[in-house]
Amino acid sequence: MIRHLPSVLVNPCCLLILAVARPVWADNGDPLAEIKDLRTADFLDSKMQATVRTWIGKQVEILLDEDAELSDKRGIRQVFNRAVGASPAATPDFKKKFTRATVEAFSEHLAEGEPTGVLMMVMILHDLRDLLPVSAFQKGGLLPALSHPLPAVKYWAARTIRLMHPSFGDLSGPRQAVIAALREAGVRETNGQALHEIYLALDFSKTVGQVGFADEVTQALVDVFEARGEGYATGRISVSDGEVAGLTAMSKLSGPMAEPGQAQLRKRYLTALGRMLCRIVDDYTGQLEMGSDRLDRNRKLLLRRLLLVTRGIEKELGRLVKAAGIKDNADHDLYGKMRGGLEAEILVERNKWCGWPPETKGVLNHKTLGVPIGAGYTEIKNRKPETKPASTQPKASSSG
Repeated sequence: MIRHLPSVLVNPCCLLILAVARPVWADNGDPLAEIKDLRTADFLDSKMQATVRTWIGKQVEILLDEDAELSDKRGIRQVFNRAVGASPAATPDFKKKFTRATVEAFSEHLAEGEPTGVLMMVMILHDLRDLLPVSAFQKGGLLPALSHPLPAVKYWAARTIRLMHPSFGDLSGPRQAVIAALREAGVRETNGQALHEIYLALDFSKTVGQVGFADEVTQALVDVFEARGEGYATGRISVSDGEVAGLTAMSKLSGPMAEPGQAQLRKRYLTALGRMLCRIVDDYTGQLEMGSDRLDRNRKLLLRRLLLVTRGIEKELGRLVKAAGIKDNADHDLYGKMRGGLEAEILVERNKWCGWPPETKGVLNHKTLGVPIGAGYTEIKNRKPETKPASTQPKASSSG
């Protein structure tokens, strides 16, 4: 059972606070005393390694103790850093075996550990990322951490994976395991900040330069966007500006998707974006109807988020329509119309992209692209099609 956590751990805006917290260790004496001599040993035999594991086990007990103070848990994170980074310098063999034992301890307690302690443990692995073995992705806790119920745990796991791209980008086995785990995490994720970091972790172009496995990542990203599109349409998930990171990754990794073999993948992606766009317009016009007399901070942030994602989606749609060689005479500017605040103009502009049942077509409904009219938005059960005067639903001349 997950107990109530301090707000600093569950508020997405505060995820980074713990990264810089370095309270002074409050325990009496030197917490590294038991392993002090081992730090400088050239080789750790089995007995020495057992001592290291026992020491780590004691720290984990405190981390996972529900009654332990948060300051103590932060202090343990600091001590783990000192174990490998303090002077005198630890030997390579100590660092290797200490890190391996830390990963094993994390893996053992991930599923049922106390959430605050698990979060601190994944942050410790983040601190040790330059020492983590590639096997950590297969045997360790980084990949299972992506399915942890606490968004902050998933955030730090994805962040660590992203920063470790160069260590496994050329290794097909670990890389494929990572991409598969990130895909599953993205499909399920509902927290905006965790989603943003998952998208970044899938964008290998930022960390490894030339990506020879772009097709693998593109497939995973389309799966995530398809799940997001359905979630938007059903109202199961909220609009997140984390999508922008995913759109950026797609623009760099997917290419034009103009080859015959990519037609279905492109259709799935564009349909997902169309669904998202319809939901965004739905939310935005709903906010306009509420008026601006009481535009509080939360509403301002929502409107900003809706606009930000709209701009990103429009840019992607324009890129792929152009790459498909479709003559599009419509002057698309849904983002600008939304900023203008006139609902009728917003709906007309949306329809230039997505169309609207029963007869209105947009550029995405061109036979080459094959996106359903309304981007499949009205196919969702229990959602009624919008009815607007014909004057607000012009047919786009570029439709197929």
